[in-house]
Amino acid sequence: MGEIEKYLLNLILKEKKIIAAGFMAGLLIFLTYYFFFYTALYTTTTKLYVKNILKPSIVAQYAEPGTIKSESGYSNPLFNLYELIKSEDIAFNVYERVKEQYPKDLGKLGVVSKESFYSAYLGLISSVVIPSTDVLTVNFKWTDRKNAKEVLAIVIDEFRKENLSIRRSLDTEKRIYLEEQTTEIEEKLEKLREEIKDYKIKNELSDANIEAANLIDVRMSLLREVSSLKAQIDYNTKKFIEYAKQLEINDPIVALKSAGVGNDPYLVKLSADLAMAQQNLAMLKTRFTDKYHEVVSLQGQIDELKRNIEERKVATVKNMVLPKTIY
Repeated sequence: MGEIEKYLLNLILKEKKIIAAGFMAGLLIFLTYYFFFYTALYTTTTKLYVKNILKPSIVAQYAEPGTIKSESGYSNPLFNLYELIKSEDIAFNVYERVKEQYPKDLGKLGVVSKESFYSAYLGLISSVVIPSTDVLTVNFKWTDRKNAKEVLAIVIDEFRKENLSIRRSLDTEKRIYLEEQTTEIEEKLEKLREEIKDYKIKNELSDANIEAANLIDVRMSLLREVSSLKAQIDYNTKKFIEYAKQLEINDPIVALKSAGVGNDPYLVKLSADLAMAQQNLAMLKTRFTDKYHEVVSLQGQIDELKRNIEERKVATVKNMVLPKTIY
């Protein structure tokens, strides 16, 4: 074998050694990464059907001119939900719950804080809007196949809570806006009524039919009141005469008071107020001393009620001895 052939053979053998060494080094690096650094992620998927979704319930301009305007520029409001599910607030809430239930899974991800979890969360979750539908497909990756569905359920639960909070705030804003608009309309109507009234007064204008109807209503109302008063006066006069004859006294007012003995409505009310005040005083005394300001005040009210009752008895001839024949 010549020198050239030997040289080429040595070169080929040397290259094979280099290739073999490179292959072994690559395999060693792969195995090291796989066993010490690589974290397997398992994907789970769910579909969310957003019922009765309306564009105004996501983004709307309530003030003038009052047309719907998408703040994001997307015509499909589901894109707003897609952005919402990746929000920082949802990620932080999910982290707090996962930290309590699956701390080992967080360790596999190398997560040590909610901020680091949010960074990982953006790569773990993704969603797709199915065209011409109200369905949002959510894909979620997790380190443990067994816990993947449970963690995704936590994500969906927090997503629904956040969406509900947003809808509630939008409803509140809408209600406030409608109340403001209603108040403004009422003020404008009231101002318009005042202007019409002032115009009529200034120009001495009036609707004869309406004015006549108003006058008739007022007159009939006054006539009814007068008729009722006359009937009451006639009734009282007859009672005065009747009681005066029964008691054989000349003063019918005293006779009326005497006939009301034991059935005086005002006296009954005073007695009921006194009983209630005494009950309240008894309850207060179980909790406070006699010198407590509420106890002293209530005792004063009771004394005043007793004094009024005695005065009423005298005024209504309560203590008068009457013949039994009047009964």
